[in-house]
Amino acid sequence: MSAKLTLTRTQVQDFARSNQYAMLMADTAVRDYTGCRCCLINGLLVGLVLGTQTVEKLLKAYIILLDTTQNPRRFAHRVIDLAHRAEALDRHLDISEFYPLFDRLEQYYQTRYHDNANQPNNMTTAELIEIDKLVICLNEHLPMPDEIKYRSGIYARLFISKERNLDPSMFPDEVWLTKQNESIANISDNLEKRYFEVKQHLYPKVDGEI
Repeated sequence: MSAKLTLTRTQVQDFARSNQYAMLMADTAVRDYTGCRCCLINGLLVGLVLGTQTVEKLLKAYIILLDTTQNPRRFAHRVIDLAHRAEALDRHLDISEFYPLFDRLEQYYQTRYHDNANQPNNMTTAELIEIDKLVICLNEHLPMPDEIKYRSGIYARLFISKERNLDPSMFPDEVWLTKQNESIANISDNLEKRYFEVKQHLYPKVDGEI
């Protein structure tokens, strides 16, 4: 059962202001994720670097949301260290199944420069399946109310075409976030239902409005 929606638009705005850095970090992660998926679906392995950056930024946003005293500029770039820190702050978060993926992402990130050590011997676009699972898992668990989560970040971009009754091809983010994305497809009905519940709660239609 979905949690009851209680925040007002003013409270949503207050939350966004109070957590501005984390919100912007999560939003930047979406841009990286969109680029990651576009590249990997089209056979470009540079998407693995963008996938690593996506995970890094989502984990940083997660940590800052849980502890606003954290200084993100002091964080390391190692995603496995960030994962451990997030799990330490949130006992309900268990992403241990993705530890092998974190190790591989570390190696993919080293390909940014030809002379970096610890570069992978093989890279594959098939890694996108696991990246999708991890990204959606992190996004699902982001410590923020639904009134925020469904009006920002990934979920804010999934149903824009339906909300505006326009052709989905007009919204590249929506296209690339959903294309061949089984992790979203598996929960899409629930996401869409909640998306419009949140919209109706925050922006209720008046009688007679279409």
